[in-house]
Amino acid sequence: MYITIDGGTSNTRVYTIENGNVKLISKAAVGAHNSNGLRRFLKETLSDIDAERIDAIIASGMITSANGLLEVRHIPAPAGLQELHCAMQEALFPDICSVPFTFIPGVKIDSGKIENADIMRGEETELMGLGEIYANTAYILPGTHSKCILTDSRGKIFDFFTMMTGELLEAVKKSTIIGKSFEYFEVFDEKSLSDGFEYASENGINETLFKCRIMDILLGKSQTEIYSFCLGAVLSGELNRIAKVKADRFVFGGKRTLRIPESLLFKKYFGKTTVCLDDSVCSNAAPLGAVKIYENKF
Repeated sequence: MYITIDGGTSNTRVYTIENGNVKLISKAAVGAHNSNGLRRFLKETLSDIDAERIDAIIASGMITSANGLLEVRHIPAPAGLQELHCAMQEALFPDICSVPFTFIPGVKIDSGKIENADIMRGEETELMGLGEIYANTAYILPGTHSKCILTDSRGKIFDFFTMMTGELLEAVKKSTIIGKSFEYFEVFDEKSLSDGFEYASENGINETLFKCRIMDILLGKSQTEIYSFCLGAVLSGELNRIAKVKADRFVFGGKRTLRIPESLLFKKYFGKTTVCLDDSVCSNAAPLGAVKIYENKF
């Protein structure tokens, strides 16, 4: 049985994988920003599992950063399954568990120029868990920090860039007056989503976001319509940037609440070959990717 840990800055999920079956066994709002809390959470979670049944504990994400359990240096792109496997590091934490942890490194692009420099921790593992990795493809993984990952002719990560889409949406909701006008919804209004995307593409996100307030105060729009308009506006910068990429196909994974509307807008406005992955594929990508890298099996 494998234990995989998907450790972010603020949230951590622990899975078991046994006979190909993935099971989320624990999650908590604790991460690399709280190392002591992370240790306590992992100790409590792993104490319920017989150590003799564990083949390996595999960790990825911000848990491998300086504020996590063990800092593992980013490896340079191009990087694929083999490079990630060979750069894994093992460490023992007796205060947490008697089984050693294996840490998967992140990936970096370090050209010395701001336009060609970026880092990731966790998304490389999520990417590997999406199934077959196609060559010359753009993989879009929307979330708190959205990534657009580009593969080369060998299917290896050769370039990527980061957008703060999810965090921007959260900041608008929690830290501005606009947030009083809507709540988050699993569903969205397609027309309002498109209107927000179009308005922001033409007028910029600054003006567009205040229109959410106008929709509430003067136009009497519903919260779903306002949320959808705001979401379309926030996604506009990301999608217009992605559209500049040269790739044979654009594959959307990641967080469902962003994946569905984002892929819909991209296909509608840019007419490129667009694939929106199923929930069943995306929900288990991180744990499956961790095992795939650990075993180094194509």
